[in-house]
Amino acid sequence: MFYSIYYDRGTMKSNQDSVALHKVTTKKGELVMALVSDGCGGMDEGEYASGFIAEKMSTWFYEELIILVKRTELFSKIERSASRKLFSIHEELKKIGNDRGKRIAATFTMLIVYRKRYLVLWLGDSPGMILGKEIKFLTSVREKDSFLTKCVGCGRFFHPMSKSGWIKKNTAIMLTTDGIGKYLTEKRISDPLLPVHIDCAKSAERTLKTIGKFLKNSGESDNISAVYISF
Repeated sequence: MFYSIYYDRGTMKSNQDSVALHKVTTKKGELVMALVSDGCGGMDEGEYASGFIAEKMSTWFYEELIILVKRTELFSKIERSASRKLFSIHEELKKIGNDRGKRIAATFTMLIVYRKRYLVLWLGDSPGMILGKEIKFLTSVREKDSFLTKCVGCGRFFHPMSKSGWIKKNTAIMLTTDGIGKYLTEKRISDPLLPVHIDCAKSAERTLKTIGKFLKNSGESDNISAVYISF
């Protein structure tokens, strides 16, 4: 397994994206968590909201998830634990926003991999995808110019949507914010990311940087972030 993280604020004054990647080795196998979060457009302090989510879920990884997988391999229990933590984060952000007289919220997409099985949880439009011979979206994709109705930190709480499965050989999973994710239906963007073209972490890093530079030169102004993990 190898991985690469790409993180670029684009032409924006601030970077409202946050990413996290954690990996530990247990007696039964490797446990990996990757996360991307993007401050919701039209709301306040997106950089703070996404960073808050990434920090709190990273703490959950070390304080709860590692202990949980020692007791069970059931992804249903892992999903419930993550959802409870996300609800707590949602309520904390709502309170902070109310205290400041602001609406503070961000998207959330998280990947958990344990013993060659994956679980993806998400709220919002930060895409997750699996790359093999072709690209397959693991998360729902928001239509262009549609209104984002589900996020963490504002309004009512929605339980995260989820998808799970087994990881096959010669595949990769990538989480992105929409600065790059909204272009991944275009073959000129997605094809270079297929595992057949990427054989190491440096290769993944070069490819992500090349795509990021191309998007910025083409007029994309949003923050661009991605976590690429090859198995």
